[in-house]
Amino acid sequence: MPAEILYCISQSEIKTPYTFHLTNIKVYSFEEALYHSYNYWIESFEDFISDEFIEWVRDVLGEKYLASKISNLKTIESSSDRLLAFLSLTDYYDRAQLAALRVELKEWEHRLEWERLKDMGDYLFKKGDAEKAFIYYKKALSYGDNIKVLNNAGICLMHTQNFAEAAAFLKRAYEIDKENFSVLINYAESLILSGNFEKAFVYLNKAGRISDNSIVNFLYGRLCFESNNPSEAINYYKMAAEAEYKPEYYYSLSKAYVKLRKYKEALDVLENIKEKDADFYISQANIHAVFTDYGAAVKSLEKAIVFGNKDNCELWVLLAKYHRHNYELTKASGAITKALNLDKNNKRALLEHAKIKKAQGKTRDYQLVLGDILSAFKKDYRRIHNI
Repeated sequence: MPAEILYCISQSEIKTPYTFHLTNIKVYSFEEALYHSYNYWIESFEDFISDEFIEWVRDVLGEKYLASKISNLKTIESSSDRLLAFLSLTDYYDRAQLAALRVELKEWEHRLEWERLKDMGDYLFKKGDAEKAFIYYKKALSYGDNIKVLNNAGICLMHTQNFAEAAAFLKRAYEIDKENFSVLINYAESLILSGNFEKAFVYLNKAGRISDNSIVNFLYGRLCFESNNPSEAINYYKMAAEAEYKPEYYYSLSKAYVKLRKYKEALDVLENIKEKDADFYISQANIHAVFTDYGAAVKSLEKAIVFGNKDNCELWVLLAKYHRHNYELTKASGAITKALNLDKNNKRALLEHAKIKKAQGKTRDYQLVLGDILSAFKKDYRRIHNI
């Protein structure tokens, strides 16, 4: 119940009411306006500081001083503080009632801030910036654990190769809902990547009891691969690929064959991939290079550059390396020049440049390039340690 009113603003009968825009409720006194703003505070935020309301208080209610006080509230930045100041203009509500509303407003502000941080994290996550997305997810979690935010934070940490930390976040998500298949899968994967194979096996079993999704067999395969059992990994990868087409399954199967030094099988498996894009040709080139067929590696990488980003410095560095290994030093020099034109400070490009100079027998040039690299390294080292 409202506290005792020490003085009533609206003593005379008011014929012109003020209508709150969102609720369409008409009020005939300042006390009614306060009552409306207290009980429908979300809907009232814009009304009580509007020029229309202030004019109504001044001209219809005849309260020029009160209208001036309300107008001054516009300088208060926080919507919540502004509302509480408005409700405190008279003694209509006592301290206990205002304190209760302050708690409710604080919770509402937290929800709004949580949603803002989560939305920002989601945007950056979809954009592919896992590192920045994690910062927003972590801030959102300061308002309390949420399974979706914990799950996404864990995935971000896996993308940035912070696997043990990712597992910690995903475990918190799992504790909220132990039957959530996606969380179980992500948690198991984080455990695999952090080297906790026995625990990962337990959670994969739990996921398998919930769903027969192909991802379960794929992760069994990954567990075997990471624990140095590529033969068993191949069996699981094959089962996953037979159940569902995903390029990732064939790329992983190919890597398992490479680990067993089965060159032909590794290349044959890649042919199952429908999307012959830059990733396909980079993988093909890397397999050729592992088995020292640098001529074939060069051809595949040239296709990757055509299908991919011609302005990718790292691809040109790799092409220069393969040309060098294939004793095509003029072509190697041309590729590394292209890489340095794209990024003159790229450390891999600078190092490959030095190696090409050495292969060309230009010992002096090799030493100068190597000296520049070491000088740059020393500068970076001093800068980092002076921060």
